This record gives sequence, structure tokens and C-alpha cells, in this order.
Amino acid sequence: MERMDLDILMIRVRMHLAHHRFVKARGLLEHVLEMEPGHGIAHGMMAWVCWQLLDDAERATVHYRAAIHFAPTHVPHYMAFAQLLADTGRVDDLRTLHGTAISVAGIDKAALHELLATALERAERFAEAADAFRDAARATHEVSETQRLMRQHARVRARVRHPLWKRLLQA
Repeated sequence: MERMDLDILMIRVRMHLAHHRFVKARGLLEHVLEMEPGHGIAHGMMAWVCWQLLDDAERATVHYRAAIHFAPTHVPHYMAFAQLLADTGRVDDLRTLHGTAISVAGIDKAALHELLATALERAERFAEAADAFRDAARATHEVSETQRLMRQHARVRARVRHPLWKRLLQA
């Protein structure tokens, strides 16, 4: 298939998604991926459809991995995949993705650090979460955001210290 035909199909996919015609968009995405299995943007869109509309996180994961492989500079894939991993509690996979995504040009480092921190906190990995909140605070350029993230850091840091003090007082 010619590049022009693929581009037209992708425009049609975006139109269908914008007008909430998800079944048609999914059909076109499947067609695009049949014709061009290495189309990173189409993989990213299919991942979103699988995750958000079909509630199939495993299939979405496969498509997000392909999207990142074939379109490694497309920032939205990283952020959406990070959100999927956080939502499904796959913290170790999120940490791995974080290590890769943090060096991608144009990525919102503060948002990525905060997403990791929140997931780590939910997993009760408080020391790691506190460090990630601190990294998020350092990565932002807005004073109010820095203050908010440092409050999060202090709150989670207190959860790390609390069990230690409790054990010391009981000894």
C-alpha cells in the first residue's frame, strides 16, 4: 500500500475516533496494521482502543510495546502506556518504561515521575515513592507544582519513617 493511502486511512481513523465511531475506527486500524505492521502510530491508537473501549489491557500492552518500538519518539505512547501500567498495578514494568521514557525528547518528566510515584505508593513501596515525588518536584518549573509535589514527598516520607519510630519505641 502506498504511503499516501496509509495517510488517508489514518486521517479517516482520526475522524472516526473524534466522532465516536469506534467500531469503524477499529476496523480501519486493523486494516492499516495488516497492510503496514510497523506503523507505530496505528499501534498506539489500537492500544488505546483495546484498553479504553475493549477493556483488554494485555492486548493494549502488546500494541503499546509495538508503538514504542516503531515510533520511539512519539511521546503520547509513552505517557498512555505508563498510565496503563500504573492503572493495572504493574509497577516493575512501569519502572522499566520510566527509565526509557525519561530520556525521550519532549516528555513531561514531572508528570512521568509523579505517575511512577503514585503507583509506587499504591504498591506500598513508600521509600521509592518518596524519591519519585522528589524527582517530580525537581522536574517541574512551576512554584505551586513544586510545593504540591514536595508536600506529597513529605507525606509519603513520613510513612517511611513512621514504622521505624514505632519499632524503636516498642523496643
